[in-house]
Amino acid sequence: MGEAKRRGSKEQRVAEGIVKREAERRRREEEYLALMAARQAAREEQVRRRKEREEENRKWREGRLKEGRPVMPIRNYSRLGGGMGLSAATMVALAAYNTMPHERRHKLDKGKKGGSCNREVCQRPGAYWHNAGNDKYYCGDCAHLINQNAPLCTNEAPDHD
Repeated sequence: MGEAKRRGSKEQRVAEGIVKREAERRRREEEYLALMAARQAAREEQVRRRKEREEENRKWREGRLKEGRPVMPIRNYSRLGGGMGLSAATMVALAAYNTMPHERRHKLDKGKKGGSCNREVCQRPGAYWHNAGNDKYYCGDCAHLINQNAPLCTNEAPDHD
């Protein structure tokens, strides 16, 4: 009688173990499915946001064309700017000139007296302000920006008598 009782309890323990393992397997499967659903929802949200940005850029371009102004593509500089350590103001200035630093074409007279301004985002002609710190020339506006921090630039424009 005692042996039958033990056998019954062993069979019962095996059955309980099977039930517990099955419940654990179901729980893991549900967690996995929930995780996959969350990932899919995140992907769909990214796609939705990208489409919204593209539509916004399209409308902006059309507005510029209607006004007869040049169209500069709006780019998403956030990834590049963050990785390159650019400030928001620098990214705005680069967007205005429609290039990122790795795309910028330097003028041959950049930083030379009477040539183009040495600043990457400017490069306007008429660089007569000499920076003694790096021995380069800047336009008046950029020289004034540099001189706000430290008086490095001096005007060496030719006299127009």
